[in-house]
Amino acid sequence: GLTHIQWLQRARSYQGGKLYPDMIDHIRQDFVVGLTDQEKQPLAAALAKLELPLQELPVPPARPVVQEWQLDELRAAVADISSARSHQQGRQALLAASCLRCHRIGNEGGQVGPDLTSVGRRFTALAILESIVEPNRVIDPKYRYTAYQLDDGRIVVGRTAHVSQKEIVIEVDPDTREQVKVARQQIEQSRPAKISPMPGGLINVLTRDEILDLVAYLIAGGNAAHPVFQPAEQDKP
Repeated sequence: GLTHIQWLQRARSYQGGKLYPDMIDHIRQDFVVGLTDQEKQPLAAALAKLELPLQELPVPPARPVVQEWQLDELRAAVADISSARSHQQGRQALLAASCLRCHRIGNEGGQVGPDLTSVGRRFTALAILESIVEPNRVIDPKYRYTAYQLDDGRIVVGRTAHVSQKEIVIEVDPDTREQVKVARQQIEQSRPAKISPMPGGLINVLTRDEILDLVAYLIAGGNAAHPVFQPAEQDKP
């Protein structure tokens, strides 16, 4: 029972199509209706949380471009990350670079791209940096865009958001959630696209220190107690 409620709480914050919130609410209602009064009693507090409005992620103010960062300018500094980074500044950088609009870390964020909670256990700091600076270098097949060639000569590139018998709805911008409807009979050919859904240049609004703190935040999976946020050995009393 409690495990099901915890899943419902997480699922409420996932990104999806227009009908997604209604579908989750129907699942919630069916689950609650199926509980007896005796079963509801120990779950009352958790059930009440499902009725509360979701907390929206803070929208950071628009930032000017600091510079167009290149991989070689950051490679050495990122490889040296081990401690003394700022958890608070790392989270601020995460928001400023719009990471949580598409990615999930812990219990918050979107579901458009890969979950980044455990990325630090699977990849080096350099690999994480490379995926941010050069997102087209390696693209996970599960999140690869599709290019649709239409009979009028247009090519629509994006993620398939919805498919019906007569049309396909394609999300062409993960940031704005812009969608394009295409009649299936218009499609002459489809193929995997060679560009990542993740846009480049997201960290161009960050300073060097903010980028290092962002990578540290990803290494730690958002965990403020991770060694990467602890004082360096020479700074310890």
